[in-house]
Amino acid sequence: MEYPPYHYLPKVYDEVIDLTFYDKMIPYLWRIIKKFDIKGHRIIDLGCGMGKFGMEFSQKGYQVTGIDISPAMIEIAKKKKDKNTEFFNMDILDIDFREKFDIACSFYNSLNYFTKGSFLSKAFQNVWKALKWGGFFIFDMNSITGLRNIVSKTSFFKVIEGGFIIAEGSWISEKMLSMLDIYFLVSVKDDEYRLIQEKHQEKGYFVKNIQSMLKNEGFINTQ
Repeated sequence: MEYPPYHYLPKVYDEVIDLTFYDKMIPYLWRIIKKFDIKGHRIIDLGCGMGKFGMEFSQKGYQVTGIDISPAMIEIAKKKKDKNTEFFNMDILDIDFREKFDIACSFYNSLNYFTKGSFLSKAFQNVWKALKWGGFFIFDMNSITGLRNIVSKTSFFKVIEGGFIIAEGSWISEKMLSMLDIYFLVSVKDDEYRLIQEKHQEKGYFVKNIQSMLKNEGFINTQ
């Protein structure tokens, strides 16, 4: 049966995903905040996943609101929450908080999942509305090169707790779209398995197009 991205993957995330990115990204984030002397303590983490970045900010005294479209991810994040964090199952395209934030962030290629430019522009528009005047938007995205030469060429078989995982990537050049089909064979009982399929699609965008979308929504590049 086919399910949306991150339906089952969160259950085995630590077994499948290389988490060294997080370990490298966290100190890099603090350098960015220090470099630009970013003030304020309210952060919205867009595509927050299981809440790892949110908890790092929380431990530094920030008030963190995390949102993610995956119910499974948010379920795990809520188990980690503390007094400084709150997590919501929500699409970036639907955010409409009354309070304004000092920092908006989105990491680990969440924004590449907007496979239409109009959707990505709408996401940027919502981020702009969510920020206080003078607020900062810090994010990363997979490059076209990365999607074409790394993600779309992903192919592996791996034994995981309670079953197996098979992944097969592909690339649609005319759409600059990376496809990653992930199949989970999950043990139900002795000699009986359940097949779960997740289809992940990420779109590559030219940097100049991303910059143009951001500028159209009112953002200024601080570099």
